[in-house]
Amino acid sequence: MLTIEHTESIVKLMHAARLRIKYPKIRLQSDDITIQLSVAGHKAQIPNSVNITDGKPFGESKFYGRILPDGQLKLRIESDIITHELKLFAENPTGYAKLYGKLHGNCMFCSRELSDPQSVVVGYGPICASHYGLPHGDIDTEIANELAEIEMPMPEIKLQLNLIACPNCGTKIEVNK
Repeated sequence: MLTIEHTESIVKLMHAARLRIKYPKIRLQSDDITIQLSVAGHKAQIPNSVNITDGKPFGESKFYGRILPDGQLKLRIESDIITHELKLFAENPTGYAKLYGKLHGNCMFCSRELSDPQSVVVGYGPICASHYGLPHGDIDTEIANELAEIEMPMPEIKLQLNLIACPNCGTKIEVNK
């Protein structure tokens, strides 16, 4: 069982939303995979846990694991990507939402397009803010319009290439590492 600090905050956030909406979801995204968090129902193997899947419809989705009601993380497969995204979100949900909204142009909770300047800045709309107990209207509309126009720099990713010789012919081959 893996331990990530603050995973209990994800459970609390999901349960707070479940009081207001029937099926709360949170979408996380890395370059490689989509991760969806949803609350397990009362008939599930572990009721009230937070399921971690790829977000596809039931029966077609990949089940990555779950966060137990006490905050313990149980992954079916060891995945640095899933662990990393969960850690980033658990440590700073509003910061993660801002980045998600900026990169994707839609809300990480309901997937709707962000069109209101204030929603673009915070990464989610006022309805989802209310459902998940997050701040929304704390910034001036004029400032929100200005911030929505600012381009966020993307981190530069460098691949380290190694040359290896083909065992059959000796030709040099580049390999990503």
